[in-house]
Amino acid sequence: MDNELTLTDKSVTYELGSVDFVDYEPLKKSALKLADSVEGVEVTPETVAINKKLRASINKEVQALKSKRTQIKRDMLTPFTPFSTQVDEIINIVDGANLKVDAQIKSLEEHDRVQKLIDVTKMFDLHAQGYENFPMNAKFFITQHPEVVNKSYSMNKVEVDIAQWLEHAQSDIKVIGAQDNSSEVLVVYKRNGGDLGKAIEEVSELARLKQEAEKALELSHKSNETKVTTEQFIYVLSSSKDAKMLEMFMEQNNITYTKTTQKENK
Repeated sequence: MDNELTLTDKSVTYELGSVDFVDYEPLKKSALKLADSVEGVEVTPETVAINKKLRASINKEVQALKSKRTQIKRDMLTPFTPFSTQVDEIINIVDGANLKVDAQIKSLEEHDRVQKLIDVTKMFDLHAQGYENFPMNAKFFITQHPEVVNKSYSMNKVEVDIAQWLEHAQSDIKVIGAQDNSSEVLVVYKRNGGDLGKAIEEVSELARLKQEAEKALELSHKSNETKVTTEQFIYVLSSSKDAKMLEMFMEQNNITYTKTTQKENK
């Protein structure tokens, strides 16, 4: 079929490669014998040059074996490379088409979600009209019940949920109206997701803290208004010499004083 990607056993054919390491056993025996021989060599200042030459010769042979392994691996993977490229090409073609379809599905689902949101809001507003001056809108209800905008959630179930929620909220609002700080309680109630008990508790605590703060400020103001009384000492000196001596004493000891001169008529 044109709209199917069918892979059969004949779609891709291949043959398993094989590597025949003919001299594996002889080379392994030679390696073991060589290892025993090298491990038994004692390196001395006199033989260090010979030992280095021997090690270089051994390393050369080992490197040749590694190079052979790399070449065989590359040769065996050569036929796999174009096949892998072809598979990636097919996958990219299909993935590109899938992305377009996914985008359309997402757009359609978003459109359905928005339409469902509109339908739920209209139904909420219709039911809320039965409650005079109801202080909350559909957004508040949907925030608490986000499942109602899902496509799979039937409008019949939504209507039942709205009716039950409105009854419960109206009961809470009556209790809020009886509170001394009803407007503050309602604000907190709407903010905390409709938890009446916590709303009343929070507002009561705020009122208590406010009252304590006002008392503290009142005491502070009274304290600032308290007049500080000071004592004054008046010394009457009839001699100008004594007056100058007293003034000098005051100034030397940083004593604040006020001088008043009064002449007596004899």
